[in-house]
Amino acid sequence: MLHSPYLFSRLRIWSESGLKRLHKLLAKMGVSLVQCKQSYTHMDMMVKKELRSKLLKYASLYNLDDMVPAAETDGRDRAGAKDGWGFVRSWGWRATLSAQDVGVVIGALLEVGRHSNVVDEDGRIRASQAQDSEDDGGAAEAQEWVSRFWEAYDALENIDALKAGLPTAQYLHRAIFRTGTSLIGKRQIKHLHAFRMCVIKDGPDVPLFTHPAALTKLALWIGEALAEQEKDANGKLAYGGRGTPLVVASLNEKRGVYVVVGTGGGGGPDLTFLDRQSATEKEAAKAAKTQERELRRKNKEKIKEEKRAARAAAGNDDDDDETESEASESDSDSDSDEEDEQEKRKDRGYGLNKFGSAFQDVVSETNARVRIDSFEHCVVEVRKEDLTGFLESLSMKAVVG
Repeated sequence: MLHSPYLFSRLRIWSESGLKRLHKLLAKMGVSLVQCKQSYTHMDMMVKKELRSKLLKYASLYNLDDMVPAAETDGRDRAGAKDGWGFVRSWGWRATLSAQDVGVVIGALLEVGRHSNVVDEDGRIRASQAQDSEDDGGAAEAQEWVSRFWEAYDALENIDALKAGLPTAQYLHRAIFRTGTSLIGKRQIKHLHAFRMCVIKDGPDVPLFTHPAALTKLALWIGEALAEQEKDANGKLAYGGRGTPLVVASLNEKRGVYVVVGTGGGGGPDLTFLDRQSATEKEAAKAAKTQERELRRKNKEKIKEEKRAARAAAGNDDDDDETESEASESDSDSDSDEEDEQEKRKDRGYGLNKFGSAFQDVVSETNARVRIDSFEHCVVEVRKEDLTGFLESLSMKAVVG
């Protein structure tokens, strides 16, 4: 619970008062801190049995209504504690995991790796030796990532390999929590012209964030924290409810580059009252538009039937005019459908992150040595000595439309 991305933003766990709120929640549930820190396997049976019902009972007091999925409403038995979690698979006494659990573990295997890292006595994962090699354009790092891919792929069908990846996933989330809390606590997040920015260049967890996906998770974590701070200060999110855009850079010391990721801000699905009101009005407008289009279609069908009847009465079998009319109507409907699809894509969030375009503009306008070698154009590599100039040029770009 301490390292949950959902809880940390709602309870503000990066602060001392947030930790007290978490402890107070556990106290209301009647769970001691000693029990909380036990391995789940060794926790008291009654605590495990009543955990779901107690979370559902007290979550609303702390604005945590979505922390535990609600029970299904179709009346079917969903095996109690697993109710509401979607796809769940059980391997007998060895493990029971939801699809979300598996996704978290597989992501950690891709981003951190397992066999290429060594866990020390404190549970920390030392950086892969592949990253200790001299800068070779990232070839050794790329090879390391390929081996991680196959480890993660094999773990999809091997429960023992999947379970072996659990400590890696736990470590990654703890590292995100430690790094994010440190950045916020030390006030290392700067507010530039068009976005907020922070740079990670020292600390025990820096090697983890040379992977773009791990760095993106950290950026989203920080974005959620900033969004909550904005709501506390202003009562709503900036930039149309999406929160302040954020750029996070992490140093890869051995290769002499910074991995830079840009996100459109935190906030997620948690809307303020004004945001909900706006969303409701948008839904009403969309429903009215759909109703208007349906009425227009029926009127067209009625007119078309009347024209057919008139032609039949006059003995005119020439349907060229009708074909042309139908083609025109088809084009009109197609344009309308395209507008609807664009509106749907906008509602789903497509195209909101403008950092990909902004990064490319900066590269073309400056002499910064930048490599764009990722599926996401909002992730780039910048040479260590070029980062300052890159960020200065980027700060003048409008990254939120």
